[in-house]
Amino acid sequence: MRKLIDDAGGYLTYIEIHPFTNTAHQGWYNLKVITVWEGARSGPEEQVKYDMNLSPDAFRNLKDLLNEM
Repeated sequence: MRKLIDDAGGYLTYIEIHPFTNTAHQGWYNLKVITVWEGARSGPEEQVKYDMNLSPDAFRNLKDLLNEM
């Protein structure tokens, strides 16, 4: 799932969350923070700013933190 979290005038920030596909890490998630610059001459340019794998406990802690804000 990819969700837009900020639009700063052509500079977009997305968060993307997918279940981790490695069977040795059941219940883990992959989280990416991606920026897209729509004003680039060559067309939209995308960069992955953060790419992390979260254990079930870490993912639950992240969700709890966001829910508390």
